[in-house]
Amino acid sequence: MIVHSPSNSLFFSHTVRKGSFVDFNIRVCHLMKMKCKDINKVVGGRAIAYDRKNNVMYLGGRRGIYTYNFTTKSAEYFAEKDKSIWNIFVQKHLYYIDDNKNKLHVYENKKFKPVPEVARIEFDIFFVSKSFTMYYSNRTALFRAHRPVRPAKVLHNTLHVKQITQDYATDYVFFAANEGIYHVNDIDKDKVKRTGDINQVFGMTFKSSDSEFEPGQLIFSNKNAIITLVPGKYGDQCLEIKSRKSLFYMPEKKRKPS
Repeated sequence: MIVHSPSNSLFFSHTVRKGSFVDFNIRVCHLMKMKCKDINKVVGGRAIAYDRKNNVMYLGGRRGIYTYNFTTKSAEYFAEKDKSIWNIFVQKHLYYIDDNKNKLHVYENKKFKPVPEVARIEFDIFFVSKSFTMYYSNRTALFRAHRPVRPAKVLHNTLHVKQITQDYATDYVFFAANEGIYHVNDIDKDKVKRTGDINQVFGMTFKSSDSEFEPGQLIFSNKNAIITLVPGKYGDQCLEIKSRKSLFYMPEKKRKPS
């Protein structure tokens, strides 16, 4: 789940049932017009990443990686034809995690290659903060490493993390998990704290504020809806639901945004 601020669009993946087969689709919704559209060209679409520097939105599914054309409102093939993509991330370089071996790949010299420094690690989620600290999760734990060649430190060993993101106006990194929303100070603290009393979170992102120095609005999804949170009365990291009315309502249980 990612907000593309220039177009005021929210991209997220959700499950769809086709008979007895359950698949993934990527959907884009305009946050002001409240209009949504599935990007059907990305078959099995579940991976989304935004290159803020170059203003490129990447989408991944069972048949490779695509970019989104905001003029034609359609996906265009980019790389890794017929590769099943589990996760994509951009921070200086473009990365993806394959769906077969859960290994990390990086895009360099116009092609993808495995990242040798982490070749022995299996990844479910991968994230690099604005301070270039690496966070990742797998079935073992949630980890943080200040350099890929240094031993990673376990941040939490019971969270089932679905997404890692950051409010770029602050030094906080956030984790969307089955158990709720959590955060950690990216600069100098290792203790993971619970952000809000929310369970079964499938995905989350931030909508930038008008000022680069003010925290953004946190948007999260559960199995039925996409909801906005705002800073609570006890501080920026204590969040509360803005209203009982969600941004987008998804009444069908077969759809689970992430």
